[in-house]
Amino acid sequence: MDANIQDFLNHLAAEKGSSENTVAAYRNDLTQFHDFITRQGRLQDGGWEELTRDDLVNYILWLKEREYASATVARKVAAMKSFCGYLVRSDAVEDNPAAASFTVVPPPGELARLAMDAGDLRAAAKTSQGRFFDARSAHRLLDALPAGRQVRIDSLPAVPVWNSPLLAGLFVALLTCEWLIRRRLGWT
Repeated sequence: MDANIQDFLNHLAAEKGSSENTVAAYRNDLTQFHDFITRQGRLQDGGWEELTRDDLVNYILWLKEREYASATVARKVAAMKSFCGYLVRSDAVEDNPAAASFTVVPPPGELARLAMDAGDLRAAAKTSQGRFFDARSAHRLLDALPAGRQVRIDSLPAVPVWNSPLLAGLFVALLTCEWLIRRRLGWT
């Protein structure tokens, strides 16, 4: 494991009082980040001074391409930011590549048409056998909901079928009949 990552994990455990699970999550996230950066041909001399903001962005894009959940990506980004801050405080790097905020910019044209398309919504409501309500008619929504029906919430009481002497006798009689038929036909 990279010495700077190990020092950071020791710092989390000893000085910050982080739990074993937290330290393990950071170890996993930072090891994955280190492996990614190394595979990209970065950190050739083993030092983190080469690390740039572009490396961080490329790592985030790599995570998104692999369809990691948003919460997982957010956790991994938080681990990277904490680690980069530690590198600056420990004089391993001069500038913090994670100090700049990351923003998501919508692609061109995504925000071009923000108005509601009432015609399409009406068609969708008709196709799905639903109803369309705009802002002016939204007050009628509760009145338009169909009446509910009563639903049984508790389950039926258990019936001890196997505890019945009649059923036990029938079961024994069937087994006896099967035994007699097998014996008579020679299927022992």
